[in-house]
Amino acid sequence: MDTLLLDLRYAIRALKRSPGFTALAILTLGLGIGAATAGFGLLNRIFLRPVPGVRDPSNVGFTMFSERGAHGDMAVGITDADRAHLIQATPTVIELAGWQGPMRLGIAAPGAIPALAEGAFVTGDYLHLLGVIPAMGRLIDSSDDLRPAGLRVAVISDRLWRDLYGGRQDILGSPLLVNGVQFSVAGVTPPGFRGPDRLELTDFWIPGNTYWDVQHFDSKQRPREIDYYRNIVRIRPHSSFDLATSQLLGAVRALATDTSRFDSTLTARVVPGAGIERAKDSLRHQLFLILGVSGLVLLVACANVANLLLFRRAQRRADVVVRLSLGAGTGRLVRLLLAESGLIGAIGSLVGVGLAALLIASFGKVRMPWRADLGAIPFDVRVVAFAAGSGILASLLAGVIPALVATRVNLGSDLKASGPNQAGGAPRLRLSLAVLQVSVSLALVAGAYLFADTIRNYAQLPLGFNPVGVSVFHVDPKRMGYDSPRQRAYYQVLMEKASAIPGVTHVGLVDVPPFAGMFSFSDIVAAGAPDGTKPLEATEYKVSGTYFTTLGIRLERGRIFTQSELWPDTLNRVRPLIVSVSLARKLFGDRDPVGALVDLPAGRTAERGIIVGVVADTRIDLTGPIEPAFYQPVGQGRFDYYSPAVLVQSSLPERMLSKEFQSAARTVDGSLPVDSRGTLVDAETASIASKELLFRVVGILSGLTLVLTIVGVYGIVAYGVTTRTREFGIRTALGAVPANLVRVALRPALIITAVGTLAGVAGSLYLTKFIAASLYGVSRFDPFAFVTAALILAAAVLLASWLPARRAAKIDPMVALRYE
Repeated sequence: MDTLLLDLRYAIRALKRSPGFTALAILTLGLGIGAATAGFGLLNRIFLRPVPGVRDPSNVGFTMFSERGAHGDMAVGITDADRAHLIQATPTVIELAGWQGPMRLGIAAPGAIPALAEGAFVTGDYLHLLGVIPAMGRLIDSSDDLRPAGLRVAVISDRLWRDLYGGRQDILGSPLLVNGVQFSVAGVTPPGFRGPDRLELTDFWIPGNTYWDVQHFDSKQRPREIDYYRNIVRIRPHSSFDLATSQLLGAVRALATDTSRFDSTLTARVVPGAGIERAKDSLRHQLFLILGVSGLVLLVACANVANLLLFRRAQRRADVVVRLSLGAGTGRLVRLLLAESGLIGAIGSLVGVGLAALLIASFGKVRMPWRADLGAIPFDVRVVAFAAGSGILASLLAGVIPALVATRVNLGSDLKASGPNQAGGAPRLRLSLAVLQVSVSLALVAGAYLFADTIRNYAQLPLGFNPVGVSVFHVDPKRMGYDSPRQRAYYQVLMEKASAIPGVTHVGLVDVPPFAGMFSFSDIVAAGAPDGTKPLEATEYKVSGTYFTTLGIRLERGRIFTQSELWPDTLNRVRPLIVSVSLARKLFGDRDPVGALVDLPAGRTAERGIIVGVVADTRIDLTGPIEPAFYQPVGQGRFDYYSPAVLVQSSLPERMLSKEFQSAARTVDGSLPVDSRGTLVDAETASIASKELLFRVVGILSGLTLVLTIVGVYGIVAYGVTTRTREFGIRTALGAVPANLVRVALRPALIITAVGTLAGVAGSLYLTKFIAASLYGVSRFDPFAFVTAALILAAAVLLASWLPARRAAKIDPMVALRYE
C-alpha cells in the first residue's frame, strides 16, 4: 500500500508538470468513456434494469399460445379452465396468469373531465404473480374475478393516483368511471410499476370478468368465459425456461386433443424475463449495434492516449534509463508508469460520466413507434460501475504498451544517447495506433453517411398524400355503450362541429389512420373470374368521402362516395368501393375498372362491391412497400368492431386545434374522452423512431471519433516536431526552405492518412454488413459514401497536421541548437 501511495504521488507530480498533456489525455479518454457509457446507458435502460415493482423478474416470462393459420401463426386465447389444466400438467410452472391490454379506456373521477388511460383486464392472480406489493390498499385477487360477477374494483398506478386524484391519502374506495362503468379504487401500486413490459405502460388494472361490461357488449354477444390472448408465467426457482417450454408444449398438445376449441397445431412459446415482449429482437440488434459503435469510439480514444503516452515516455527516456542503471526493477518501473495512466483513467471516468449525461440528453428521449415513451435514461449503479470499469480497462489498454516499451532499453548505448530531445520509442507502433484511429473513424463516418442517406430517402418517399397540417383525433362512442345507429349519428354531428372550427379546411374519417402501425387485409377478386382464380390480398379501409380531400389523395377516375352512400338508411347489398391504381391494375389490367363488380370472399359469406372510383396509391408505412388498397364507406360497416379516427386539416397550431376540437366534441357528448394523437407529420417521424434513434446516436458518435482522430494525429505531428527540434534546426541552418520542412513534418500524417484510409475502407466493407438491415434506398457498398468519408477524414487530418508543421518551419536554428 505504501508503494502504491508513493506511485500515485509521483504520478500526480508528473502530471502537474505537464498540464497540456494531462488535459489532452484526460479529455480524450473522457470522450471515449463517455461515448461507451452513453451506449451502455441505452442498453441498460431498455434491457438490463429490473422492472420496477416486479419480484424476481428473472423467473417471470411471457407466454403466447398460437395456432398455424393460412397467413402464419395466429394467437389464440385460453380460459381460466385451460390455465388451471396447464398449471397442473406443467410442474415447472408455479403460476400462469392472463391479461388483455393495455388498451385505451375512458376514465373519469367525480367532477373531472373524461380522459384516456391505459387499462388492463387481468385475472385475479395476475398482480400477485408479479409479486407487486401495493403502496396503498390491496391488489385484485381471485374473489374479485369470480364468474359470472365479482367486484368492480380497480388498482391504479402511482402516476394515475397523483395525476387523477392529486395524491390524496383517502383514495381507497373512491369511485373511478371506466367507459362510464363505476369501479371503486382498491389499491395503488408502488412508484414506477407500470406492468411487466417496458414498451406497454399500464395505468390501472381491473378484473377480467368486467370486460364485457366495460366494452358494453350486449348480453347475447357475451361468451361464458373470457379468452386471454396474453399470458404471463412464473417458474420455480432454479428451473429453466427451456424445461418449462418443453412441459408446456406437451400440456397444450394434450389440451388440443381434449377439447374441440383448438386444433392440432396449438403450440406455446415462452419469452423469458419480464421487460420487453414486443420487438425485442429488433431492439436488441439496434442497441447492441449502438454499444458496438460506442466501443469503437473508446478504442480510438485508448489508441490516442497510448500514442500520447508513447511520446511522453520517449521524452522521459533518460529518466527511465537512469532509474534502471541505479538498480530499479523493470516491474517496479512498469507499476510506476501504470500509476500515471491509471490516474488519467480515473479522472477520465469522471469526465466521461459528465459527457455521457450530455450525450444522452442529445439523443433525446427513447421514443418507440408505439404509444410508450421510455423517457429519460437514468444513471444508476450499473451505469456508474460501467463507467468506472471502462476507465480501468482504458487505463490498461492505453498504458500497458507504452510502459513496456519505455522499459525496453539498452543501458550502455541509451546512457550515451539520451537527451532532452531524444525521440526514441516505437515509431512503427505509434504509426500503427494512428492508422487504427483513422481506419475506425473512416468506417464510422461512412456508416453515418449511409444512415444520413437512409433518413433522406425516407423523407423523399412519395406518400401519395400530404400529411402537413393534418391532425389525428380519436373519439370512441362505444366506450359509452353507443350502438351502431347512434354512432353513425354521432360521427355525422361531430364532423359538422369540427368543420365549423375557424381555420379548419377539411375533416375526414378513417378506421386506420396513416402510420398507425396497424393494417386490415381482405381478399378481393373480380366478379365472374374463372373458377380457381386466387383472390388478391389488399389493404382495406373504411373512410368518409372527405378522407381523400383531407389528405389530398388524387382521384384518378370515377368519383368519391356520395353522402347517401356514406350514411345510408339501410346497408346496401352491393357496396360502393374505391380502389387504388395498383389494385385496379392487378384486377383488371388496362380495362377501365369503374362500374366493375368485385367479390370480397371473407369468412363464410361473400360480399359484393361495385367500383365507383380509382385513387392514387398511398404509402402509410415508411418501412414497407406500397400495398394495393380498396376503400369502403365508413357508414356501411358495423361500428361494433371499430371506431374511426377523425382527420382534421387545419392552418391552426396543433395545440390550439386540439383544444378547439375537444371543446367541439364536448358539445356533442361531454362524457366521451377525446384522444388527441398529434399530427400526421409527428406520426410519420414516430413510425421510424427506433431507427432514427440509431441514426442519431451513430451520427453523434462518429463525430466524436472524428474529433478524437484529429486530436490524435495533431498530437503525433506536434510531438514529432517537438522531439525533432534539433533536426529541424540543423536543416534550417544548412539552408532548408520552410516548404521542405513542412513536407518533412507532414510526412507521418500523409502516411497515416493513406494507410488508414485503405484499412478503413476494407474494414467498412465488413462492418457495414451489421447495419445493412437498417438501411433503406442505399447500398452498404455505396462508393460515394466511402469517397466522401475519406475526403472528410483526409481534409480534417491534414488540417490538424498543418498547424504543427508550420511551427516546424519557423524554428530558429540558433535557439534549437542552444537548447540541445
